[in-house]
Amino acid sequence: MDATHQMKSHIGEKIAQPALRYHVPDRNGLYRPIHFFLVTKRMHQEILAERESILSGMSATDSARQQKIFERYDPALSLRGFHSILEMFGVQARR
Repeated sequence: MDATHQMKSHIGEKIAQPALRYHVPDRNGLYRPIHFFLVTKRMHQEILAERESILSGMSATDSARQQKIFERYDPALSLRGFHSILEMFGVQARR
């Protein structure tokens, strides 16, 4: 290859975290979950996927600290609340 077509090395470049929809960055470098009263099945799946994405980019120490924060808000409870309200009004939810 000549000099105009050389490959660029990306080692040392910081990979940007994709835009988050369900978590807010905190000053300490960790993320706070946004607490939703009601969560649809799709939102629940997206929240869990976003959490996996956040954890995958962290050191083991930060990941353990982050997991403790995630444990304070279980989106499955909000999903069950959503289904309970639908059932109250006679709407059959797809599970």
